[in-house]
Amino acid sequence: MKYWWFPLITLAVFCALVKLGWWQLQRADTKQQLQQQLQQRAQRTLSWSQVQATADVAGFGLTVSVQPQALPPLLLDNRTLNGQVGYQWLQPVVVGAEAPLLLLDLGFVAAGLSRNQLPALPELPATLPVSGRLYRPGHNPLSTQAHGEPGAKIRIQAVNFEEIEQMLRQPLLPYLLFVDQPAEIGFIRHWRPISMSPDKHKGYAVQWFGLATAWLVIVYLLWRRQRPLASLQQAR
Repeated sequence: MKYWWFPLITLAVFCALVKLGWWQLQRADTKQQLQQQLQQRAQRTLSWSQVQATADVAGFGLTVSVQPQALPPLLLDNRTLNGQVGYQWLQPVVVGAEAPLLLLDLGFVAAGLSRNQLPALPELPATLPVSGRLYRPGHNPLSTQAHGEPGAKIRIQAVNFEEIEQMLRQPLLPYLLFVDQPAEIGFIRHWRPISMSPDKHKGYAVQWFGLATAWLVIVYLLWRRQRPLASLQQAR
């Protein structure tokens, strides 16, 4: 009865590790379904009026003429590309009168040597025809708040549409448009609507199940080691 709590701890740790493994498998299944949905929707292009009238437009194409109209660019912080640290350039644009603003994803911008100096961005034309795919950005695991730093360029820590609306003082479509064309506008762009692939989630699941198995093996070996010592103490 001296260590009555040990089996409870063993069971609790094992169940927690197995639960984490199953959770990763569920995430992999969800991501797989999302990938299939995006592949199907990529074959269809919506009009701007259809985008405004549809609740879920993630993955659909959009071709529209926009007007930057000197709206301040947003620089999403803590982005990386090929080992280089930088920002993701998100440009708010006007699509039409009494319509919400649209955020264009114009690619990765390398950061300078000092955080006090934001990178220079090319000037956009007054009217710009663009085409691309709509998507919802993934959540920042460290923060869901934008923490916008006001200025000619607004540095943000996460894409929080409600906060960005308040900063710009205008309604905003809660999707980003990943700009495919014109390709020469902006910087290097990679289509990554899903931050973590299903295979990666499955890999994490295998790791959690492996840890659960290793935990049972360690506990069993400790138990086997303690048995001779307990028998010896009883004999004395």
